[in-house]
Amino acid sequence: MDSFADLWSAPQPSEAPVDQCDDSGLLDLGGIRVPMIPGMQLTALSDTKGDISAFEFLISTASVQVSAYAAPRSGNLWRDSLPELTENLEAEGYRVEQLPKLRGLYAETDRARPLLIVGYLSDRWLLRAIFTDAAAQSAAAREPLLDFIGGIEVVRGQEAMPPGALIPLRLPANMDEEARE
Repeated sequence: MDSFADLWSAPQPSEAPVDQCDDSGLLDLGGIRVPMIPGMQLTALSDTKGDISAFEFLISTASVQVSAYAAPRSGNLWRDSLPELTENLEAEGYRVEQLPKLRGLYAETDRARPLLIVGYLSDRWLLRAIFTDAAAQSAAAREPLLDFIGGIEVVRGQEAMPPGALIPLRLPANMDEEARE
């Protein structure tokens, strides 16, 4: 029996990202476009090759890390990735709990920040959000971040990508120029 089966009987979170729309005044980060929130802090996170693999957003006192992946038109990349994600977290010493209402996982350990990991799935992409600290533990602290995620547009493009491949992210053009100076 699929140990994550009850995650899929719950409704998708009501505020979910959408596919790319026309230019909407959002901050263009390549594979995602995000709403501009006054006071929002943005940190690019890189993989071992130096490519941007995710962005972390700090809004007020709550933070969320966001990354986007190519998904197959059939199947469920998020559901299929949960057993491996759970195994990896448990190997790092986390205690992992399924959260069917949010379609995600809560992970905590005595050595690191608590995590709430939620997946938003379309027929072409998966947006993974990792809430940390208070946002992982409190619905009230998470609320502004859920509103923020609901305003994200995913820019998947039409090119073929293997399932699970990161959708390329980049710094905004003006930030990239400032970083080079």
